[in-house]
Amino acid sequence: MIRNISLAFRPHLRTGFALGLKPYSSVNYKYALPDAVYNNELNGYTRSVEGTGGINQVYASFGYALSRHLSVGVTASYLFGTTQKNTNYFDPDVSLDISRESYQFYSGSTVLTGLQYYTDAKRNWQHTIGWTGTIGTDLKGYAKTEYLSADSVFFKNSNGSVSFDMPAGTSLAYTASNKQGLSLSAQAAYYHWPRQQLNYSNTYTSPSARLSVGWEYAKTARSPMSNAYYEKFYLGMGAVAQNSYYHLSGNKIWDCSVTLGGGYNFSGSFQLHSGIEFGHKGQQSLGQIGSGIPSLL
Repeated sequence: MIRNISLAFRPHLRTGFALGLKPYSSVNYKYALPDAVYNNELNGYTRSVEGTGGINQVYASFGYALSRHLSVGVTASYLFGTTQKNTNYFDPDVSLDISRESYQFYSGSTVLTGLQYYTDAKRNWQHTIGWTGTIGTDLKGYAKTEYLSADSVFFKNSNGSVSFDMPAGTSLAYTASNKQGLSLSAQAAYYHWPRQQLNYSNTYTSPSARLSVGWEYAKTARSPMSNAYYEKFYLGMGAVAQNSYYHLSGNKIWDCSVTLGGGYNFSGSFQLHSGIEFGHKGQQSLGQIGSGIPSLL
């Protein structure tokens, strides 16, 4: 699996270009539910569902410095990828072992523009303000479904064309950093998702907002061999609150989390990084999944 490929060059003092390939979104979930079959009597079986896949992004970027304190940029992207949903029906008592594999192939494009203003880096505190805006086409493609039993396909169905509406988005961010290595940041983002029905009952997309704040402290040191500065260690903490881009059973899913992380540079070839995230997603009272279990990053 390739996570990221990029190439950037600066032919002129005010001009920069970049080309690359990276993930745009991913699908990764799995759950199992008890179900029933009514055939004169009630028989129980297990239905397990697993989703995988994602969308990739090939992009080309161009940036230009309008003045000493103002820059503008644009990124054009081509999106493509496949999502897969596997549903398995299993019950050893009635020799039930059937899998339903659904594939959806998508492609589309987006354009992102940005504007950045920054104060003089020679001052003790440097302030940076950035704005971005995104628009794009809908993801379009086709879908197919296969039913398998004992590793043999006994039915195929082409579901024809599929389409997924993409949002228009905008974000505004601010960062203040000083020469001692401390940075304070805040960002607000809004994504205008058009309403579209998803593959679950009373579940549909809707506009989403996100607010995040954080700080980072980085300590630099001078190398005795090259006499150049390098980052010796860093420590950072952030918090984020957002509502999801979809309604589940008619209700929004709220996501709040706090992240703490850091790293230490032991030598030029050995560095250690670690982080932990603690948060809550959804409400159990509304039939959503809620979790307060921390996870290592």
